[in-house]
Amino acid sequence: GIVGRADDPSWPGHVMSGRLDDHPGLGPLAEHIAQTWARETPDVAIAHAQGTLLHSALNRVWATPDAAVLPGELTRLRAAVLRHLDRPWNLASMATTAGCSTAWLVRLMRRHWRTSPCRWVQQQRLERARSLLSASDRSVVDTAIAVGFPDRHRFSRVFSAAYGMPPRSWRDQHRGP
Repeated sequence: GIVGRADDPSWPGHVMSGRLDDHPGLGPLAEHIAQTWARETPDVAIAHAQGTLLHSALNRVWATPDAAVLPGELTRLRAAVLRHLDRPWNLASMATTAGCSTAWLVRLMRRHWRTSPCRWVQQQRLERARSLLSASDRSVVDTAIAVGFPDRHRFSRVFSAAYGMPPRSWRDQHRGP
């Protein structure tokens, strides 16, 4: 992943993370640098130049509006969805909650979260379910309903596809003391 250090004065007090494929241009640069170092340790001037290039590229990514501020529509939507995961969210209800058109919501989500609205809601549901399963004594059925999956069989299929094991197995392996 990409990580910017909070103690570096050129990073504005933040830690940034992500995948190289999220930022076109960084992948080839990082790959080139890795290949250079894999062949042999470059001399100090080359290492410094490579570090400067990578630092500059990361600063450009950080400076983009996409990485800096989340639009109000997404802030509103995120708060509402996380408060009411049990609701049957669809694209129209999400756009209404966000206060924008469905087309604009899709664009915002792709730009800022690199996913579709419905996939994002599903991801939020799965993350909450995972948390509930590992931290509570709720049944799998109760957990599924609490996060917006009224059909326990669908919940189990989706959960298993995302985490590689059924919800009950996840709970058994990850439940706290």
